[in-house]
Amino acid sequence: MTSSLHLAAFFSMIYIKYDIFINGLESIYRKDVNKHHMFRIRYHGKGSEEQTQYWNDQFDFFLSESFQQTEQFKNSLELCPEVIAFTAPEIPRISAALMARYEELDDNYYICYLSVLLEYRKYGLASSLLNAMILEALDSGVEHVTLHVNIKNENALRLYKKCGFRCNKYESDYYIETEDLYSDGYYMILTTSHIRSPSLVCRKPKAVIIPPDIEATYTAQCTKNAEIKQHNFVELF
Repeated sequence: MTSSLHLAAFFSMIYIKYDIFINGLESIYRKDVNKHHMFRIRYHGKGSEEQTQYWNDQFDFFLSESFQQTEQFKNSLELCPEVIAFTAPEIPRISAALMARYEELDDNYYICYLSVLLEYRKYGLASSLLNAMILEALDSGVEHVTLHVNIKNENALRLYKKCGFRCNKYESDYYIETEDLYSDGYYMILTTSHIRSPSLVCRKPKAVIIPPDIEATYTAQCTKNAEIKQHNFVELF
């Protein structure tokens, strides 16, 4: 049985939209979006070593499939146990997932992964997952939600900015450079106290109002770092 079928077996159980706790994995049904079922999933780490590895393998497989990469993800659920996921309407499989972890020192939800299977894109699943994570942070009193994004990923950048994220730091050589991926990234931050219309986050840009002085600081900091990177590149070559 492949990993995708293992996940199918699990999600066939939670299709009934009841709360489920099995082998250390808790799943709570949230809502439907375009016939996809949203679940809040937490791994509590209370299972055996074999159970922990089992669930890690399932989400590692999903990430490899959704990112269409041969790269092997490892222990993604254990490292990022706060998950919001959609299941597809026609078969019990993950169609999209956001995986995060809470970082107590910075009072921050860090989004490790946000991915949608190719055939389920353009259904608004990514923005719905971000909205759910941001609202959970707001309701829980968590100060920030953060993530990394490649500086050339224009579609993702548009979505994140619409949701209220801003570049807080330019990170050179954050990614392994490939033919399709530039090496530099932005560390982006959303401050929950800037949210004005929670239900409209990721739907309307003005749902998050960033004070002009803070907006200017974000813009200047990342622009400056990008210019320094470009200047150094020119000098080297």
